Amino acid sequence: MIRPSPTQGKAFARRKILAAILIALIVGILGSAFWFLADPNSKSRRAYERGQYELALRVAIDRLLQRPGDEGAALIAARSLIKMSQPARAELYFRRAGKHLSPDDLQDRAYGFVQAGDAEGASTLYHELLSVRPEDPLALKRMAAIEMSRQNWPEVQRLADRLVKTPTGRIAGETLSGIASHVKRRYREAVIRFERVLELDPDLNEMPLPQPRFWSDLALDLMADGRSDEARTYLLRAIRRAETAELTELLGLSYYQQGSIDEAERCWKRAVELDPQQRDALLELGRLALGRRQWADAIAHFDRVETLDPDSAEAAYGLAQAHRQLGHDEESRRYQDRSAQLRRLASKPRTNQGVTRSDISP
Repeated sequence: MIRPSPTQGKAFARRKILAAILIALIVGILGSAFWFLADPNSKSRRAYERGQYELALRVAIDRLLQRPGDEGAALIAARSLIKMSQPARAELYFRRAGKHLSPDDLQDRAYGFVQAGDAEGASTLYHELLSVRPEDPLALKRMAAIEMSRQNWPEVQRLADRLVKTPTGRIAGETLSGIASHVKRRYREAVIRFERVLELDPDLNEMPLPQPRFWSDLALDLMADGRSDEARTYLLRAIRRAETAELTELLGLSYYQQGSIDEAERCWKRAVELDPQQRDALLELGRLALGRRQWADAIAHFDRVETLDPDSAEAAYGLAQAHRQLGHDEESRRYQDRSAQLRRLASKPRTNQGVTRSDISP
């Protein structure tokens, strides 16, 4: 048997290595080609997964120019535009993506409708999403926001009840239920719901309302239920965190309801310092001045209210009373007629407005 020389052996080994490298390259090229044929959107998909949304969009649009009916490319383009905060453009591609939308895609698309002010379109998509993920807390909250804008309070209550049963939606659900009860003037039920929120979220970090609105609604419901002392406790708690003119004015009302007139006046003056346009505080200061027979002061306060709110029947009535006491008969009659006219215009029954400041005014 003839054995190859050492030189021949080395040459043979090199040829084997080169052949192996060549085979690997061919297999890789063919594999890439087959992969592209199997998934022509792989490049745009990989760019999207890496967070390169502009590149993903560009590649997807290039693909759509070649194959306008490619639903996968349309979906990548839509998703990329959502990430780029362009929901209106994204909708054009969502429409071309056919039925391939995931629940997250439905969420993004629906929110695009919300941003565009299309409540009906958003509602349709949220219903579709909730049929797939019935406990999706974000979809439930956004649906509730849509129904609130429609003043559909029974539906808001139903959505709130569903949220309460979800693992992460209880705080939002209790808050929404409190709002629905507040609007329907079910004072005690509203207080129960709002106090549950405080038990679950003492610092109101997860509660979805602006904090002043939460404290204001809670205080109004308590005062409407004759529980001014409890309202004052909550208002003081809120003001210690962030003093606002509205909350300070309500604090004055809670003092007034318990007969602490000087404390009430102090709060109302402070509210006007915080916000010179605080209409309710100015009205109460005007009424106090009337009660103290301080006619000029009353006129000054009511004049400021009328400047801020020309349709205020309360300000017109106060001005009529003060001018009468000063013997200004013509002015008094004019404001008396104005007050009567404004009250007639406002005499239609109010629905779904909830407890307001005027409902519990002294």
